[in-house]
Amino acid sequence: MSIKAWQVGQILKASVIEQLSNTTLLLKIGNTQLTAKTNLSLPPGAELQLKVINQGEQPLLKIISLPNSKTETNLAALRQALPKQAPLSDLFSALKVVDHRLPQILQQAVQSLQAGLSSRMDLLNPEGIKKALNESGTFFESRINDQKQVNNVHADLKGKLLRLADLLRNENLTQHQNAGKNNLLSLLADNKAIPELQRHVESALARIQLNQLNSLPNSEQHSQAFLLELPVKENEHIDVFSVKINEEDQQKTDQESSKRWSIQLSFTLDGLGNIHAKLILGGEKVHASLWAEEEKTYELIQNNLHQLNERLTDVKFIDPDVKCFKGKPESEPSTLADNNELINVEI
Repeated sequence: MSIKAWQVGQILKASVIEQLSNTTLLLKIGNTQLTAKTNLSLPPGAELQLKVINQGEQPLLKIISLPNSKTETNLAALRQALPKQAPLSDLFSALKVVDHRLPQILQQAVQSLQAGLSSRMDLLNPEGIKKALNESGTFFESRINDQKQVNNVHADLKGKLLRLADLLRNENLTQHQNAGKNNLLSLLADNKAIPELQRHVESALARIQLNQLNSLPNSEQHSQAFLLELPVKENEHIDVFSVKINEEDQQKTDQESSKRWSIQLSFTLDGLGNIHAKLILGGEKVHASLWAEEEKTYELIQNNLHQLNERLTDVKFIDPDVKCFKGKPESEPSTLADNNELINVEI
Protein backbone atom coordinates (compact mmCIF):
# COMPACT_ATOMS: atom_id res chain seq x y z
CA MET A 1 0.00 0.00 0.00
CA SER A 2 1.41 3.40 -1.00
CA ILE A 3 1.52 6.43 1.29
CA LYS A 4 -1.15 8.16 -0.80
CA ALA A 5 -3.57 5.32 -0.01
CA TRP A 6 -3.35 5.85 3.75
CA GLN A 7 -6.57 7.00 5.41
CA VAL A 8 -6.97 9.19 8.51
CA GLY A 9 -7.51 6.91 11.49
CA GLN A 10 -5.89 3.91 9.80
CA ILE A 11 -3.65 1.73 12.01
CA LEU A 12 -0.29 0.79 10.49
CA LYS A 13 2.34 -1.72 11.60
CA ALA A 14 5.91 -0.49 11.28
CA SER A 15 9.35 -1.89 12.05
CA VAL A 16 12.49 0.12 12.70
CA ILE A 17 15.21 -0.52 10.11
CA GLU A 18 17.78 1.92 11.43
CA GLN A 19 18.30 4.92 13.70
CA LEU A 20 19.72 7.46 11.22
CA SER A 21 20.28 10.16 13.85
CA ASN A 22 19.09 11.03 17.34
CA THR A 23 15.90 12.53 15.78
CA THR A 24 15.40 10.39 12.67
CA LEU A 25 14.32 6.75 12.18
CA LEU A 26 14.24 4.69 9.00
CA LEU A 27 10.98 2.72 9.10
CA LYS A 28 9.44 -0.03 7.01
CA ILE A 29 5.65 0.00 6.63
CA GLY A 30 4.47 -2.78 4.36
CA ASN A 31 6.83 -2.69 1.37
CA THR A 32 7.59 1.01 1.82
CA GLN A 33 10.68 2.46 3.49
CA LEU A 34 10.48 6.01 4.83
CA THR A 35 12.23 8.35 7.26
CA ALA A 36 10.38 9.63 10.30
CA LYS A 37 11.18 12.51 12.64
CA THR A 38 10.82 11.58 16.32
CA ASN A 39 12.50 12.17 19.66
CA LEU A 40 12.39 8.44 20.43
CA SER A 41 15.52 6.30 20.25
CA LEU A 42 14.62 2.80 19.06
CA PRO A 43 16.86 -0.07 17.90
CA PRO A 44 16.50 -1.82 14.53
CA GLY A 45 13.87 -4.53 14.69
CA ALA A 46 11.59 -2.71 17.13
CA GLU A 47 7.91 -3.13 16.17
CA LEU A 48 5.50 -0.18 16.35
CA GLN A 49 1.82 0.50 15.79
CA LEU A 50 1.07 3.87 14.20
CA LYS A 51 -2.15 5.77 13.63
CA VAL A 52 -2.57 8.10 10.63
CA ILE A 53 -3.49 11.57 11.96
CA ASN A 54 -3.07 13.68 8.81
CA GLN A 55 -2.60 12.84 5.13
CA GLY A 56 -0.53 14.70 2.58
CA GLU A 57 3.00 14.63 1.20
CA GLN A 58 4.33 14.42 4.76
CA PRO A 59 1.71 12.45 6.71
CA LEU A 60 1.50 12.83 10.49
CA LEU A 61 1.57 9.52 12.35
CA LYS A 62 0.96 8.91 16.04
CA ILE A 63 2.66 6.07 17.89
CA ILE A 64 -0.02 4.10 19.71
CA SER A 65 2.09 1.15 20.90
CA LEU A 66 5.76 0.51 21.61
CA PRO A 67 7.63 -2.71 22.45
CA ASN A 68 6.43 -3.95 25.84
CA SER A 69 9.83 -4.07 27.53
CA LYS A 70 13.52 -3.51 27.09
CA THR A 71 13.99 -7.27 26.84
CA GLU A 72 11.48 -7.52 24.01
CA THR A 73 13.09 -4.56 22.26
CA ASN A 74 16.56 -6.07 22.58
CA LEU A 75 15.39 -9.46 21.30
CA ALA A 76 13.75 -7.81 18.30
CA ALA A 77 16.98 -5.94 17.59
CA LEU A 78 19.00 -9.15 17.82
CA ARG A 79 16.67 -10.97 15.42
CA GLN A 80 16.99 -8.08 12.97
CA ALA A 81 20.77 -7.79 13.17
CA LEU A 82 21.91 -11.44 13.30
CA PRO A 83 21.13 -12.37 9.67
CA LYS A 84 22.66 -9.15 8.34
CA GLN A 85 25.86 -8.88 10.40
CA ALA A 86 29.32 -9.65 9.05
CA PRO A 87 32.85 -8.97 10.34
CA LEU A 88 34.15 -5.44 9.83
CA SER A 89 37.10 -6.98 7.97
CA ASP A 90 34.69 -7.86 5.12
CA LEU A 91 33.82 -4.18 4.69
CA PHE A 92 37.44 -3.01 4.58
CA SER A 93 38.33 -5.76 2.10
CA ALA A 94 35.45 -4.62 -0.13
CA LEU A 95 36.58 -1.00 0.04
CA LYS A 96 39.89 -1.92 -1.60
CA VAL A 97 38.02 -3.27 -4.62
CA VAL A 98 35.22 -0.75 -5.13
CA ASP A 99 36.70 2.57 -3.98
CA HIS A 100 37.91 3.70 -7.43
CA ARG A 101 34.54 2.82 -9.02
CA LEU A 102 32.51 5.15 -6.79
CA PRO A 103 31.28 8.70 -7.48
CA GLN A 104 33.45 11.42 -5.96
CA ILE A 105 31.12 12.17 -3.03
CA LEU A 106 31.24 8.52 -1.97
CA GLN A 107 35.00 8.30 -2.46
CA GLN A 108 35.38 11.27 -0.10
CA ALA A 109 33.17 9.57 2.51
CA VAL A 110 35.20 6.35 2.23
CA GLN A 111 38.48 8.27 2.53
CA SER A 112 37.16 10.07 5.62
CA LEU A 113 36.19 6.72 7.13
CA GLN A 114 39.63 5.20 6.55
CA ALA A 115 41.57 8.32 7.55
CA GLY A 116 39.85 8.38 10.95
CA LEU A 117 40.94 4.86 11.90
CA SER A 118 43.56 4.44 14.60
CA SER A 119 47.05 3.40 13.52
CA ARG A 120 49.34 0.93 15.25
CA MET A 121 51.41 3.87 16.52
CA ASP A 122 48.28 5.48 18.03
CA LEU A 123 47.78 2.39 20.19
CA LEU A 124 51.22 2.55 21.80
CA ASN A 125 49.97 4.94 24.49
CA PRO A 126 46.99 4.85 26.89
CA GLU A 127 45.30 7.96 25.47
CA GLY A 128 45.42 6.50 21.96
CA ILE A 129 43.85 3.25 23.16
CA LYS A 130 41.11 5.13 25.05
CA LYS A 131 40.31 7.22 21.97
CA ALA A 132 40.15 4.14 19.72
CA LEU A 133 37.79 2.33 22.10
CA ASN A 134 35.53 5.36 22.46
CA GLU A 135 35.27 5.78 18.68
CA SER A 136 34.69 2.08 17.92
CA GLY A 137 30.92 2.58 17.52
CA THR A 138 29.89 0.62 20.61
CA PHE A 139 29.36 3.85 22.59
CA PHE A 140 27.93 6.00 19.75
CA GLU A 141 24.48 6.77 21.21
CA SER A 142 25.80 7.43 24.72
CA ARG A 143 28.33 9.89 23.26
CA ILE A 144 25.54 11.73 21.41
CA ASN A 145 23.74 12.21 24.74
CA ASP A 146 26.91 13.30 26.54
CA GLN A 147 27.35 17.06 26.21
CA LYS A 148 31.09 16.70 26.86
CA GLN A 149 31.54 14.34 23.89
CA VAL A 150 28.82 15.44 21.45
CA ASN A 151 31.24 17.70 19.54
CA ASN A 152 33.61 14.75 18.95
CA VAL A 153 30.99 12.25 17.82
CA HIS A 154 31.68 13.01 14.12
CA ALA A 155 34.80 10.84 14.45
CA ASP A 156 32.85 7.81 15.71
CA LEU A 157 33.00 4.74 13.46
CA LYS A 158 29.26 4.03 13.67
CA GLY A 159 28.45 7.67 12.92
CA LYS A 160 30.64 7.62 9.81
CA LEU A 161 29.10 4.33 8.65
CA LEU A 162 25.58 5.75 9.14
CA ARG A 163 26.48 8.78 7.00
CA LEU A 164 28.04 6.54 4.34
CA ALA A 165 24.95 4.29 4.34
CA ASP A 166 22.72 7.33 3.85
CA LEU A 167 24.85 8.57 0.93
CA LEU A 168 24.79 5.10 -0.65
CA ARG A 169 20.99 4.88 -0.38
CA ASN A 170 20.57 8.27 -2.03
CA GLU A 171 23.12 7.48 -4.76
CA ASN A 172 21.53 4.10 -5.43
CA LEU A 173 18.10 5.73 -5.82
CA THR A 174 19.54 8.38 -8.16
CA GLN A 175 21.15 5.68 -10.32
CA HIS A 176 17.90 3.78 -10.76
CA GLN A 177 16.04 6.98 -11.64
CA ASN A 178 18.67 7.95 -14.22
CA ALA A 179 18.74 4.44 -15.68
CA GLY A 180 14.97 4.48 -16.02
CA LYS A 181 14.98 7.84 -17.79
CA ASN A 182 17.94 7.29 -20.07
CA ASN A 183 17.95 3.50 -20.41
CA LEU A 184 21.71 3.52 -19.95
CA LEU A 185 22.67 -0.10 -19.31
CA SER A 186 26.26 0.95 -18.93
CA LEU A 187 25.28 3.17 -16.00
CA LEU A 188 24.09 0.17 -14.03
CA ALA A 189 27.03 -1.98 -15.12
CA ASP A 190 29.57 0.61 -13.98
CA ASN A 191 27.88 1.16 -10.64
CA LYS A 192 27.20 -2.31 -9.30
CA ALA A 193 29.78 -1.21 -6.74
CA ILE A 194 27.21 0.97 -4.98
CA PRO A 195 24.65 -1.71 -3.99
CA GLU A 196 27.55 -4.05 -3.21
CA LEU A 197 29.16 -1.52 -0.88
CA GLN A 198 25.77 -0.65 0.63
CA ARG A 199 25.33 -4.30 1.62
CA HIS A 200 28.77 -4.40 3.27
CA VAL A 201 28.14 -1.14 5.16
CA GLU A 202 24.78 -2.35 6.45
CA SER A 203 26.37 -5.64 7.54
CA ALA A 204 29.09 -3.73 9.41
CA LEU A 205 26.45 -1.58 11.13
CA ALA A 206 24.56 -4.74 12.14
CA ARG A 207 27.81 -6.12 13.58
CA ILE A 208 28.36 -2.97 15.66
CA GLN A 209 24.77 -3.15 16.86
CA LEU A 210 25.31 -6.74 18.03
CA ASN A 211 28.37 -5.56 19.94
CA GLN A 212 26.26 -2.85 21.55
CA LEU A 213 23.54 -5.32 22.54
CA ASN A 214 26.17 -7.62 24.03
CA SER A 215 27.50 -4.67 26.02
CA LEU A 216 24.17 -3.86 27.69
CA PRO A 217 24.02 -4.55 31.46
CA ASN A 218 22.53 -7.94 32.26
CA SER A 219 20.20 -7.94 35.26
CA GLU A 220 21.06 -11.60 35.92
CA GLN A 221 24.76 -10.87 36.25
CA HIS A 222 26.54 -8.38 38.47
CA SER A 223 29.54 -8.04 36.16
CA GLN A 224 29.81 -5.71 33.17
CA ALA A 225 31.15 -6.65 29.73
CA PHE A 226 31.97 -4.61 26.63
CA LEU A 227 32.33 -6.13 23.16
CA LEU A 228 33.72 -4.31 20.14
CA GLU A 229 35.75 -4.63 16.96
CA LEU A 230 38.68 -2.30 16.53
CA PRO A 231 40.02 -1.55 13.00
CA VAL A 232 43.71 -0.64 13.06
CA LYS A 233 45.53 0.67 9.99
CA GLU A 234 49.13 0.00 9.08
CA ASN A 235 50.10 1.86 5.89
CA GLU A 236 47.53 0.66 3.31
CA HIS A 237 46.48 -2.40 5.30
CA ILE A 238 43.71 -2.60 7.92
CA ASP A 239 43.56 -5.30 10.61
CA VAL A 240 40.47 -5.79 12.76
CA PHE A 241 40.86 -6.76 16.42
CA SER A 242 37.92 -8.38 18.24
CA VAL A 243 37.96 -7.13 21.83
CA LYS A 244 36.00 -8.19 24.90
CA ILE A 245 36.48 -6.36 28.20
CA ASN A 246 34.84 -8.13 31.11
CA GLU A 247 34.57 -7.53 34.83
CA GLU A 248 35.55 -10.84 36.42
CA ASP A 249 33.29 -12.45 39.02
CA GLN A 250 35.25 -12.90 42.25
CA GLN A 251 34.93 -13.37 45.98
CA LYS A 252 36.47 -10.28 47.53
CA THR A 253 38.75 -10.69 50.52
CA ASP A 254 40.64 -8.29 52.73
CA GLN A 255 43.75 -8.94 50.66
CA GLU A 256 41.96 -8.62 47.29
CA SER A 257 39.48 -5.75 47.34
CA SER A 258 40.16 -4.31 43.87
CA LYS A 259 38.15 -5.26 40.81
CA ARG A 260 39.54 -7.84 38.42
CA TRP A 261 39.12 -7.25 34.70
CA SER A 262 39.83 -9.53 31.77
CA ILE A 263 40.62 -8.39 28.25
CA GLN A 264 40.29 -10.86 25.38
CA LEU A 265 41.67 -10.23 21.90
CA SER A 266 41.37 -12.16 18.64
CA PHE A 267 42.97 -11.04 15.39
CA THR A 268 44.58 -12.29 12.19
CA LEU A 269 47.88 -10.96 10.88
CA ASP A 270 49.36 -11.57 7.44
CA GLY A 271 51.93 -14.34 7.60
CA LEU A 272 51.16 -15.15 11.24
CA GLY A 273 47.60 -16.48 11.12
CA ASN A 274 45.07 -16.29 13.93
CA ILE A 275 46.28 -15.06 17.32
CA HIS A 276 44.35 -14.84 20.58
CA ALA A 277 45.22 -13.25 23.90
CA LYS A 278 43.70 -12.90 27.35
CA LEU A 279 44.86 -10.56 30.10
CA ILE A 280 43.49 -10.71 33.63
CA LEU A 281 44.21 -7.57 35.64
CA GLY A 282 43.76 -7.06 39.36
CA GLY A 283 45.61 -4.43 41.31
CA GLU A 284 49.33 -4.88 40.61
CA LYS A 285 48.92 -8.45 39.34
CA VAL A 286 48.56 -9.49 35.70
CA HIS A 287 48.10 -12.89 34.04
CA ALA A 288 48.71 -12.97 30.28
CA SER A 289 47.91 -15.95 28.07
CA LEU A 290 48.49 -16.08 24.31
CA TRP A 291 47.42 -18.64 21.73
CA ALA A 292 48.76 -19.04 18.19
CA GLU A 293 47.08 -21.36 15.70
CA GLU A 294 50.15 -21.56 13.40
CA GLU A 295 53.15 -23.57 14.59
CA LYS A 296 55.71 -21.00 13.38
CA THR A 297 53.80 -18.19 15.12
CA TYR A 298 53.63 -20.17 18.35
CA GLU A 299 57.40 -20.67 18.26
CA LEU A 300 57.98 -16.97 17.47
CA ILE A 301 55.88 -15.83 20.43
CA GLN A 302 57.34 -18.49 22.74
CA ASN A 303 60.86 -17.34 21.92
CA ASN A 304 60.00 -13.71 22.71
CA LEU A 305 57.81 -14.09 25.81
CA HIS A 306 60.64 -12.72 27.96
CA GLN A 307 60.23 -9.33 26.23
CA LEU A 308 56.55 -9.16 27.18
CA ASN A 309 57.42 -10.18 30.72
CA GLU A 310 60.04 -7.43 30.93
CA ARG A 311 57.64 -4.78 29.58
CA LEU A 312 54.96 -5.72 32.10
CA THR A 313 57.54 -5.53 34.89
CA ASP A 314 58.66 -2.10 33.64
CA VAL A 315 55.12 -0.74 34.08
CA LYS A 316 55.09 -1.89 37.73
CA PHE A 317 53.19 -5.20 37.56
CA ILE A 318 54.43 -7.59 40.23
CA ASP A 319 55.69 -11.00 39.03
CA PRO A 320 53.74 -11.11 35.73
CA ASP A 321 52.42 -14.55 34.77
CA VAL A 322 52.93 -14.91 31.00
CA LYS A 323 52.21 -18.08 28.98
CA CYS A 324 51.81 -19.12 25.35
CA PHE A 325 49.83 -22.07 23.96
CA LYS A 326 49.45 -23.73 20.57
CA GLY A 327 45.90 -23.66 19.17
CA LYS A 328 43.07 -21.43 20.36
CA PRO A 329 41.32 -20.75 23.67
CA GLU A 330 38.14 -22.50 24.70
CA SER A 331 36.22 -19.21 24.48
CA GLU A 332 36.82 -16.22 22.22
CA PRO A 333 35.24 -12.76 21.93
CA SER A 334 31.81 -13.44 20.45
CA THR A 335 29.32 -11.20 18.62
CA LEU A 336 26.36 -13.39 19.59
CA ALA A 337 24.42 -12.45 22.68
CA ASP A 338 24.19 -15.06 25.43
CA ASN A 339 20.41 -15.28 25.38
CA ASN A 340 18.35 -18.38 25.94
CA GLU A 341 15.56 -17.11 23.67
CA LEU A 342 17.77 -17.22 20.56
CA ILE A 343 19.14 -20.38 18.97
CA ASN A 344 21.81 -20.91 16.36
CA VAL A 345 20.61 -23.35 13.70
CA GLU A 346 22.92 -25.06 11.24
CA ILE A 347 21.56 -26.86 8.16
